[in-house]
Amino acid sequence: MIEAYYPRHNFPKVYESLLDIHRAQTESMNLVGPGHPLSGDEVLKICLNKGGASVIADGYLVAGDLTDLEQHFLYGYGAYLQLLDDIQDAKDDLNGPIRTVFSDQIRKGDLDCLVNKTYWFGDEVMKSLPFFKSPCNGIFKALMRKSMDLFIIEAIAQFPDAFSDKYLQETEPFSPFSFDYIRKRKQSMEPYRELIFSYIESYFRKNRTKKKWHQKVISPG
Repeated sequence: MIEAYYPRHNFPKVYESLLDIHRAQTESMNLVGPGHPLSGDEVLKICLNKGGASVIADGYLVAGDLTDLEQHFLYGYGAYLQLLDDIQDAKDDLNGPIRTVFSDQIRKGDLDCLVNKTYWFGDEVMKSLPFFKSPCNGIFKALMRKSMDLFIIEAIAQFPDAFSDKYLQETEPFSPFSFDYIRKRKQSMEPYRELIFSYIESYFRKNRTKKKWHQKVISPG
């Protein structure tokens, strides 16, 4: 299917991005089970690269080509989503064979400081979004920002034992729902990520149709 849309000789970076996912996933096997001990920095690097490579590949599969700025944003966004996944999975990872910076930290204490750093990392990612220039992009970026806030709030709400009481009390007022409600309605909160990815895909398809290669490769409709 990919070959039909993106011939290799015209879109080599599409296939490079797929190979990058393969390399990142292979490297992430070092986080599972016994083996060569990794430092905290090495664990973090593997996690960030796995998430970043995945979303960059999403971008290439949608658009065929990306600018350096687009790659920079998509890598950061993917890395941020991976960190959020790791926060949400920290409880399971703590009792399982997978290492993340969060499962490592929870063995030492609470996640307050580490989650704060994650939030501000996401804030920096949003600052690297200069390529959205259409009139509706103010709404788009506001949705992105709100969705990212909701991702991290949900992660905190789902694992309250990983945070200090003071941190939970200070964080909950920023949530549109009580933490108890979020925990009870976990399944209904899942579509946030799928929603924002659908908007990203719509953006790329809308803004890339003017390029000649896109007109030749993807038929209208």
